[in-house]
Amino acid sequence: MKKKFIKSSIALGLLFGLVGCSTRNLPNFTTVEEIYKLQTGMSLTQVNQSLGVTPYEFYTNFEDGSKVVEYKYRRQYQEVSSSRLPYVLNEGKESYRDEESVYVVFESNSGKMLHYITSAGRKSATSELNNGNNLKLVKESPTRFKNILN
Repeated sequence: MKKKFIKSSIALGLLFGLVGCSTRNLPNFTTVEEIYKLQTGMSLTQVNQSLGVTPYEFYTNFEDGSKVVEYKYRRQYQEVSSSRLPYVLNEGKESYRDEESVYVVFESNSGKMLHYITSAGRKSATSELNNGNNLKLVKESPTRFKNILN
């Protein structure tokens, strides 16, 4: 009996050890240029091929069954020595920075891409919505915001 317990304890320990040691792969990055190639109606396989990377994360909307797939991308920029600026802008080393996410939404029944939005786009949209709401408040109650307007 004791031997059986020890063997199963070792097996469970190894199992939990393997599960505990699982690690998340570092993201592969695509580029803004590749994101612009995405088209409505693409399948997940076509999106993966177009972006040239595998998904970073999957999300499911349990209300409607749609799927959101997250990919990572970086923006391209050019490193130019400050001693060469502003005279030479076509030299330098091509580099990538600013890790961002692009979220691709797939329809539940067909599995086809509906649309996508980037994390930068989400931030910008939030700012624009806040500005729009502020303008609406000013329009509805101009006397309340008289000091701000002057």
